[in-house]
Amino acid sequence: MKSSPMLLDFYQAWLTGYDLHYFRGDNTGLCANLEEWVRKNHYQDDFNQEQKEVFCQLCNNLIREMKQQFITAGLDPLYPFNTTYVDYVEETAKGFCHVNPFRVEWVVNRLEEEA
Repeated sequence: MKSSPMLLDFYQAWLTGYDLHYFRGDNTGLCANLEEWVRKNHYQDDFNQEQKEVFCQLCNNLIREMKQQFITAGLDPLYPFNTTYVDYVEETAKGFCHVNPFRVEWVVNRLEEEA
């Protein structure tokens, strides 16, 4: 499944510009980091209500797109890179989300598909 240009931008930023201060950190997965990336790149404090609703729709659409990619690949849409919820919680507690080899490989493969 192809990625939208905005999702590709996120994947590229996550992979090459990973910064614990820029994203939510090393204790959250791709979905939470995507939300944070969209907020930092596409949200303005002075948005009116209509603009806030469009922004929320943008976030929701990108999360849906990513989760659909997980499903299409046969992965769990909630914990695609961990064997169980407990495994994910342990990974977050240790701060290893950003170095999970399955997560990193996923992002690299999405970018390579588009190259």
